[in-house]
Amino acid sequence: MQEGTPKEGSLPNERKNAVFTDFYLPTERELQVGNYNTYIHPSLHPERTMREHDFVYLLEGGWSAGQNGQVYRLEKDQVLLLTGGQHHKGVEPCLPGTRTIFLHGVPDENDRFRGKGEAPFLSPDWVSLPPLIPCEGRPEIRELFEKIVAELWNPGSHSASKLSALFRLLLCALSDAAQWVTRPKNNTAERALAILRKNPQKFYTVEELAGQVFVSGKTLETAVKKRTGKTLHRWQMDTKLEMASFELRMHPQMRLRELALNFGFYDEFHFSRLFKAKYGVSPREYRSRFSEES
Repeated sequence: MQEGTPKEGSLPNERKNAVFTDFYLPTERELQVGNYNTYIHPSLHPERTMREHDFVYLLEGGWSAGQNGQVYRLEKDQVLLLTGGQHHKGVEPCLPGTRTIFLHGVPDENDRFRGKGEAPFLSPDWVSLPPLIPCEGRPEIRELFEKIVAELWNPGSHSASKLSALFRLLLCALSDAAQWVTRPKNNTAERALAILRKNPQKFYTVEELAGQVFVSGKTLETAVKKRTGKTLHRWQMDTKLEMASFELRMHPQMRLRELALNFGFYDEFHFSRLFKAKYGVSPREYRSRFSEES
C-alpha cells in the first residue's frame, strides 16, 4: 500500500464522521464498462457486492440507494459512488424517466474504503471521495463522464491510456466538487476572479468588475479580500505578473512591448517597473537568467 500521512482532524467537522473512498492517483486506471441508462418505469438499484467501483451521474429524475446500510438520495447533477467490495442495495425505485450515466472502474490494490473516524492520507497523490457528490455548476464532470463512455464504445488508438487519463481527471474533478461543498462559499469572489483570469489583457476597476457580478464595489472588495487575503487591485496585479513571468520563460523571442500589452499594461516601461518591484530583477534579466539555467 502506498502511504501518505494520516492525520486526525484534518477534515472539516461535518466530514469527520462520513465514509470516504481513497484513490491513489499515480496508478494507471482501467474502466470495465460505462453507458447511459434510461428508466421509463420505476426501478430499484440492484442489490449486490461487486468488485468494481460504481460511479452514477444522475441526468434526470431521482433515485435512492444504500451502501452498508446507509441511504443516499441521488438528485439531478449529483454523483453517487458505490465503492467496490461494499454491499449496495436499492432503497426506493427511481422516478419514472430517470436518466443516468454510469461507469464501472476496476479497483487498484491501493484504493481504500475509509470508515468513520479513520484518518485520510495527506498527500497530493491521493483523493478522497464521499459517496454522494453534488456537481451542479460543474459541467466538466458531466463532460468527463460523456467522454469516457464515448471512448469505451468507440475505442481508438491508445484507448487504454486515454481512459486512464480521463478517469484520473474525473477523480480529481469529483474531489474538487466534494471539497467545495464543505468549505465556505464565496461565489461573488469566485465569479469575479474567474472574469479576471479569463481576460488577462484587461485591467478592471472595482466598479467595472462589480457591475459584471451585480454587487456594489464595497461588497466585491470585501469578498475578494476574504477569499484571497489581497485587495482586488493587488490580486489582479500579482496574477498578471505571475502569468507574464511564465510567458517570459516560454516565449523567449516575444518582445516586451507585445507581452506588456497582452497583459493590459500601458507599455513595456510600466510593465518592467512593476515586474522588478515584484521579482527584484527586470523582465530582461529574468528571461536571461532562466535561459542560462535552462
